[in-house]
Amino acid sequence: MKKNLQPYTRVLGAVLILTGIGLNIGSAQSEVAAQSEVAASVAVMRFCIVSFVQDIELPAQESGSLKRVLVGEGDTVEPKKLLAEIDDHQAQLQKQAASLERDAASARANDDIEVRFARAAFEEAKNEYDRNIAINRLNPGSVAISELSRLRLAKRRSELQIEKSKLDRKVARMNASVHNATVAVTEERIRRRKLSSPFHGVVMSIKHHQSEWVDAGTPVFRIARMDELKVEGFLDTRKYNPHEIDKRSVKVIIELARNRKVTFRGRVTLVSTQIIAGNRFRVRAVVKNRKEAGQWLLRPGSTGTTVIELR
Repeated sequence: MKKNLQPYTRVLGAVLILTGIGLNIGSAQSEVAAQSEVAASVAVMRFCIVSFVQDIELPAQESGSLKRVLVGEGDTVEPKKLLAEIDDHQAQLQKQAASLERDAASARANDDIEVRFARAAFEEAKNEYDRNIAINRLNPGSVAISELSRLRLAKRRSELQIEKSKLDRKVARMNASVHNATVAVTEERIRRRKLSSPFHGVVMSIKHHQSEWVDAGTPVFRIARMDELKVEGFLDTRKYNPHEIDKRSVKVIIELARNRKVTFRGRVTLVSTQIIAGNRFRVRAVVKNRKEAGQWLLRPGSTGTTVIELR
């Protein structure tokens, strides 16, 4: 009886072995398919270079002596932070003089004394002329013709004086506007003597120091932006089309000291239209930087891996 079961046992064992092999093959195929699906949803650029988005030389906008320099090399600066001041003593005096002239012109423009006086003088000249005309009607020839002419001219002069007084007030208002514009110009010149940071960044170098003379247009600071940095790498044209990459979200992985890895988020801002050797094209992304213990984590010159999300 046992001899008759041996063939069946061998067949059953073979079936179980083949079933196990089939399950392993199916599992492996599923794993490969999953990996292929993940690979199709992202594009990976390795050995990407981190660099500045903005690295500028900040110039003096007015000529003069540097009165104060308020930062040092390596200092982190915020937008609109005051970095240095150029001596503004002369500009302040010019502003003071222009302000006084503006105030004086405004006072003349707002003062109607001359107009009221001219009207009163006209009324008096008119009344005197009318009285002498009435007298001459009652007693013809009692008032000389030359006297009547003089009174008529005095009346007309007083009438024109009213118009002149109004014109003088109008001119005074215009002068006040001119002097107000002069005040605004001097205030702008004073403002331009203050050098401020245009963005979040780091003072890379100081080219002129306190008490040194600088001309308008002369660089005083070199400042680099640090809150945003660009990351550049290359992709294979045989694997990716530009429209699949442009404007996509990215994450950049950088390795810090002691094998610590940090991730930064951003977006693709440039896909080069030029293909270089090796059928590759350049891709640039801009990512948000952040601080830790007062220091920026992502630094220009670093290399890392950029993962571009294709979906």
